Amino acid sequence: MIDQAFISATRQRSDRFMGLLFAALAWASVAAALILVRAGTSLGLGEEIALGAGTAFLVTAVANTALMFLWTRLAARDRPGA
Repeated sequence: MIDQAFISATRQRSDRFMGLLFAALAWASVAAALILVRAGTSLGLGEEIALGAGTAFLVTAVANTALMFLWTRLAARDRPGA
């Protein structure tokens, strides 16, 4: 017999974990972008390289945020009755 309560609880835990993971990755990317843009030259990077890498991390943060919203939508769509 399939325990629907167990499946529902596991799915909620998984959804919460994935949301937190994408949010943490987005915040980490924003932090890395800020560090590279503000202190890239003192870390031994050229100004142009630091700005490029910072922009890449910022784009990664935007992509992680978009994935977080997409994951939430897909997870809600897969639920019966949602």
